[in-house]
Amino acid sequence: MPIEFKKDCAWFLDAVSVEEAEGLLEWLQENPSAKIDLSACSHLHAANLQILMAAKRMISGWPEDAKLRVWLEAALPYSPGKENQRAPPADRRKRQRAKERHHGNIPDATFDNATEKP
Repeated sequence: MPIEFKKDCAWFLDAVSVEEAEGLLEWLQENPSAKIDLSACSHLHAANLQILMAAKRMISGWPEDAKLRVWLEAALPYSPGKENQRAPPADRRKRQRAKERHHGNIPDATFDNATEKP
């Protein structure tokens, strides 16, 4: 099973597909103080990510895969499991986006430069 539900923690294992989304939502609703451990996760379907974003739960472990970790940390920026609760300064966000574009991780069309602040 891609998600193991314990008393106070959901352990994400390997590839977590869309089929797990409904069960994850129900479990999170029944366990309002439960934590999330993504350390063994290798793929997370966007439906599950959306549930985690809405639930705003503590992330007790981030994925070992660097690309997945960066993606999830960006999507869950205010997670109580992160050391820094504040949003990064605008100039740091711009540098990170430029770096990602340069390495081909994110296409230029993804960003709306009109909404970025100097």
